[in-house]
Amino acid sequence: MGSNLLIVSVFTLLLSALLFLYAIKRKNHAFAKIGELLLYSTFVLCFSSLVLLEYYFITDEFSITYVYLNSQRTLPLIYKISAVWAGMEGSLLLWTTFILAISSIYISTGNKNEAKLKSAAILAILSIYILLINFLYSNPFVCFQYKPNDGLGLNPLLRTPEMIFHPPTIFLGYALTMVPYASYLAGYSPAKSWIKLAWTSLSIGIILGCWWAYRTLGWGGFWGWDPVENASLLPWLSLTAYFHSKNDIEREFFAYLSFILVLFATFITRSGLTHSVHEFGVDTFGWFYLLFIIITSSSFYKLYRKLKQGGANDKANNIRIPQMLMCACLIVIFIGTASSIFISTSRLYYLLTFTPIYLVIVLYILNWIRKRKFRRISSLILHIGIIILFIGSTGVWFLERQYQVHLNPECTIDNKKIKLLEIRTDEDLEKHSITAIIKVNEIGIVKPKLYVYKTKRSDNVISSVELVSNPLYDYYFAIRSINLDKNALDLDFYIVPLISFVWLSFIILIFSVFLSINSRSFYPQRKIREIFRLNRNFHR
Repeated sequence: MGSNLLIVSVFTLLLSALLFLYAIKRKNHAFAKIGELLLYSTFVLCFSSLVLLEYYFITDEFSITYVYLNSQRTLPLIYKISAVWAGMEGSLLLWTTFILAISSIYISTGNKNEAKLKSAAILAILSIYILLINFLYSNPFVCFQYKPNDGLGLNPLLRTPEMIFHPPTIFLGYALTMVPYASYLAGYSPAKSWIKLAWTSLSIGIILGCWWAYRTLGWGGFWGWDPVENASLLPWLSLTAYFHSKNDIEREFFAYLSFILVLFATFITRSGLTHSVHEFGVDTFGWFYLLFIIITSSSFYKLYRKLKQGGANDKANNIRIPQMLMCACLIVIFIGTASSIFISTSRLYYLLTFTPIYLVIVLYILNWIRKRKFRRISSLILHIGIIILFIGSTGVWFLERQYQVHLNPECTIDNKKIKLLEIRTDEDLEKHSITAIIKVNEIGIVKPKLYVYKTKRSDNVISSVELVSNPLYDYYFAIRSINLDKNALDLDFYIVPLISFVWLSFIILIFSVFLSINSRSFYPQRKIREIFRLNRNFHR
């Protein structure tokens, strides 16, 4: 049933694209209207297939291979729902559905002129490529010849609240980047709100990913310079550069670049060429995304012709400092991420290249604030958040201390006596829980855990981190291994400085975005603006 919905979606979307192209050639609005209706129909069909996949997970339909690989009968309902996007096939279906939803909303709103019609055709053609990959090479509805009694279960690392929301927000941001790409390729500038939505969605997704990594992976950090992490950061940086652009040529360049970097992130995640905790495994068809990157990169030729023909004003030649800094960040991260396909790129590379650029960005922002060049208080708050993020992240990256502790039953680390008091075991329908009761002088009692999930998977053991936080430090405990017979364990103990600044900066960034939605009528902003205006007049 699900495969039938996907194949019908391919045909309706193909017909929609052909009708859009024919309407452009013949200037016939009747064909454009039919193409528009077919686009909406494609979204309904694709959304129906996503709902059907959810139904298969909820009802334990293990004859579906994808359900078998990512679920089991004892899995809680909320994780059965989120397991739909836990693997390669389901996440691609979610992304495809978002793309069709965004395309439908975009086409149905605003003025329906010739440029909008061209962008509709471009969106339909791009969507066909991804939908074909989903149906032909990454189909979540492939069946066994029989129905297993139970599934392998969901990867324990994905059984967290963050992973319910992290992938959807990332894929929504990815889908939204297609709108500015298609709009500029069609010859006109999209509404800035589309780019702001893409940036906001990616920001929230990245923040949730950082929180998940810190709380779940057990290595004491929020950003490990993993290739997939870096790949998701690249389009975010490109969209940030878009907002700092002052003319259409610059905006068009970064609009193209953002979508192409989204495809690059997809290639990195799905090709299996890099080692990452985030990757879906080896996909022999991951190279189709590389082909997609090559095809979409032809958009830069259109921009080149526009520059060559003198279509850009003189300001296009004046590259501003913010764009230079964003491009520098993009280049060093892209080099490190791309090189990880061939060799392992160490964390030291990023610390030596990215951190100095980030420092220059912070100094530039401080000078910008000193000169009071901000027009909106939301912009000021956002850039303050960037400064606080720099303080927190550099504190974590450069000052964090890690100790590997063997407790049998006690030892002294960093002038702190650590003693194992007791090991407790517990069990529920989903897992076995092993809790270590540990006393740490000056900190108190901590209770890190190991969860052993009742699945057929080999990766069924994860560590549950225990945190003791204060404004300047986190004391971070994660069990590495445990020996119940000898009542002993190996513990990773981290002292993580200034991590609270990282979480504070994330809150500030998101708050500034929501503040900017209605910033002109925001009362505190008007008052602060008046204060700065009075202060400026006083100095004059």
